[in-house]
Amino acid sequence: MIQLNEIISDRLINALGWTIIHSIWQIFIITLGYFLLTSLFYKDRSQSRYNLGIVSLIVLLGATGITFWRIYSSYIPASVVSRIAQLNKGADVAATSSSSLISVIQNFLSHQMPLIVGLWFLGVLILVIQFIRDYFHNIMISKHPGQDTADRWEKRLYELCRRMKLEKIVRMKESPRIHTPMTIGHLKPIIFFPLGLLSSIPADQVEAIMAHELAHILRRDYLINILQNFVEIVFFYHPGIRWISARIRAERENCCDDVAVGVVGDSIKFANALASLQVWKPKQPALAMSARGRKDKLFHRIRRVTKMKQKETRSSEGLVGACVLGLFLVIAGIATSAASMGPDSTTPARMKAKLFSMEAAGMVDVRVESQAKGTIQCFITDNHKGMKYYDLKENLDGNPFLYTSTIALKAGDYRVTWTDNCTVKLKKKLAAGLEDQLIEYKAKIKELKAKGENLSAEEKEKLTKLYQKSKQLEYEMQKKVAQKSWMKLSEKAQKEIQKREIEIKELYLKTEEIKAKGDSMTQKDEEMLKKCEILIKEHRKAIQKIIETEKIE
Repeated sequence: MIQLNEIISDRLINALGWTIIHSIWQIFIITLGYFLLTSLFYKDRSQSRYNLGIVSLIVLLGATGITFWRIYSSYIPASVVSRIAQLNKGADVAATSSSSLISVIQNFLSHQMPLIVGLWFLGVLILVIQFIRDYFHNIMISKHPGQDTADRWEKRLYELCRRMKLEKIVRMKESPRIHTPMTIGHLKPIIFFPLGLLSSIPADQVEAIMAHELAHILRRDYLINILQNFVEIVFFYHPGIRWISARIRAERENCCDDVAVGVVGDSIKFANALASLQVWKPKQPALAMSARGRKDKLFHRIRRVTKMKQKETRSSEGLVGACVLGLFLVIAGIATSAASMGPDSTTPARMKAKLFSMEAAGMVDVRVESQAKGTIQCFITDNHKGMKYYDLKENLDGNPFLYTSTIALKAGDYRVTWTDNCTVKLKKKLAAGLEDQLIEYKAKIKELKAKGENLSAEEKEKLTKLYQKSKQLEYEMQKKVAQKSWMKLSEKAQKEIQKREIEIKELYLKTEEIKAKGDSMTQKDEEMLKKCEILIKEHRKAIQKIIETEKIE
């Protein structure tokens, strides 16, 4: 049997599992905030309750996203956690009974993470299959729309679109595949009526239903409904999400009822249209927008539109509502930051971790400072291979502790991990590159040249060596540029450069051989030396020209 950790990494399983667990109380806080706001301040305003519901879902997605990322980025392997636990066995750390109980619960949940994530994946898979089934059902209805409606209905639809300032092209069809009016699509929306409904109810009631469906299109409810389905799939295990989602759907219909009544101008006429739909069997896909809605909500909607009164928004209510929502968001944010660090956040052996990169080889100054009592530890490991480069462990008695060290690291990604009873600071010192070395050589050459004829024999020899080093560095820099572009060059250009590189090497060896003669050099040797230096320059210019030509092409 295939284990879950054979398919995905332990790090991802840990992050998903703890995000699911933290989402339980996060959803509870958001649900409670939504309930209090809608109960105390927005009893008679469907649009406000609807907006709050959508904001609640967005806040939930943001909170769980932050929780997942913080746990994922601060993941510490189980082997490291067990090692820290062993270190703390001998430390003088007082643990309360409550923290011990929390540790037991966290350890138990940590061992159940593969099961929790596996069950969550199974639930999501089942709901995704249902979502895809409803999506293809919508496509089937759209591709087999039945027959076109009469011209008089098309004219009324066009007139309603104009009055509602709806610029999209909306089509209207009759279909034998449905049993209640509904809207499908966003970019090319289609309003579907059951076959025979248009001839069975009065024209003014049909117009009221059309206004309701156009309100869904005007408000982009089809897209919001897809977002809502996504949240329901991800958090299917929490009843709070189902309750908020049901409230959003109810308020969505109420909002569209308000728009339709405003367009039609008669709430009794719209209520009669809703009552007429009761005789039709409800059967609508999950992604479609229907004027009928659920049967148990129909009576409430009829009573609501017949008793509807336009109320002005009180600025004080809006201010209080915004303050209460902000308070709940702050509480959720504080709780998220306190609890989203995973299973080690409340144990005596709390660990912190941070990633850092070395762009080039160099030295790193490590500074560890603490005034705690107990065991402190700090270690630096390769983020990919897990190889340890630095390891500090000290048992403190509460006196101030400061330890500094310098370590050499190669270019790469690293992780520094430390106990939370100390502070760690890193200072990187990257090795100087070729450009920095060349600048340093040229500065020394300029300094020696400033002395003019007062140079000693030793300084003249030093100046000659600096010239040679600077020339060699310039050549190395050109070679480095050529190597970066090597894979982009054509085969012909690569062969030409290789040929010139060999000639440069031979000329360079010849110049070294002539210089080795020293005072015994003849005039012919000096001429040959100049000729070799000129040829080396020409070859290097030719290589640079080949590279530039290839880039242009």
